[in-house]
Amino acid sequence: MMSDRLARIDGIGSRARLDHLADEWADLDIMLFTKNPKFYLSQPEWLAMIGNVWAQTRHRTAGNDAEWLVTFEGGFDVDFIFSAYPKFQWQVLLWLIEHFPRLRRFIPKQITRYLQMGAQTLGRGVRVLIDKDNLATRMQRRILRCSLLVLLHP
Repeated sequence: MMSDRLARIDGIGSRARLDHLADEWADLDIMLFTKNPKFYLSQPEWLAMIGNVWAQTRHRTAGNDAEWLVTFEGGFDVDFIFSAYPKFQWQVLLWLIEHFPRLRRFIPKQITRYLQMGAQTLGRGVRVLIDKDNLATRMQRRILRCSLLVLLHP
């Protein structure tokens, strides 16, 4: 079953904000964490299970995550962003930064940028829609904490 492949789904971006609502023209950004992003990226047929697809195209985000940009019937735009489920390596890295802050100077710039983008995304708004492993809240807190450590103490 397709849903078995999804570990977590978040609504992100302007439609997930709580402080000020998005306007009627804002698209919906959905982040899907899966152990196998290629499954969803190679088979767009699952999009038809959501609604009548007018247009779809593959794209990459600023963070280089693969995504489907989809316009459904009625002109409703949804960006489905796919990311590999938070891997054990990321959990270890975040734990190390939290417990041994001096290690932050050894973090490669690419990872620092990834943490910064994660913190910016979380800061704009996230609504956890599905979290099968109950990992969402802990990971979000860790990313924010570690991003602050890396940004405030380069």
